[in-house]
This record gives sequence, structure tokens and C-alpha cells, in this order.
Amino acid sequence: MKWYGRKSSGDQGIIVDENTGASIAVVYDQANTDILAAAPDMYEELKIMTALVRLKYGNLDTDVYKEILKAERIIAEAEGL
Repeated sequence: MKWYGRKSSGDQGIIVDENTGASIAVVYDQANTDILAAAPDMYEELKIMTALVRLKYGNLDTDVYKEILKAERIIAEAEGL
């Protein structure tokens, strides 16, 4: 999934699915368009990063591990789990 943002009327923007051309969201502050359009890429990278860190460090009781748990909770929420 790849999204991009484009300017709409006034200070609004639209998030569009690059593959289908479907509108995903209306952004009421154009300044937020780029960050929202990047959401699918950031989500995929976060999943990869958490898996790699967990693979390397396992379940160590470290600050890194605590941050990985936090990231995994955020991913689960995004997936509706």
C-alpha cells in the first residue's frame, strides 16, 4: 500500500491510494498531509524494526526491550487487535 498527499481547496489536503486512486482521507491542515501519507510506510518499517530488534535482543529487561513492547502495542492497536 502506498499513499501520497495532494493539496485540495483552501488549506486542506487529500490522502490518495497510489495504486487505486481512491481518496483515503481529507486533511484539514495541509501541514499534516505528508506525515499522514507516510503512515503505511512507517507502519511497515516499524513492524520490521521491532521484529529485528526482538530477534537480536530477545526478551532482555532493558530500555530497548521496553520500547519494543511499546511499539508492538501500537502496532497491535493499528491492526485492531
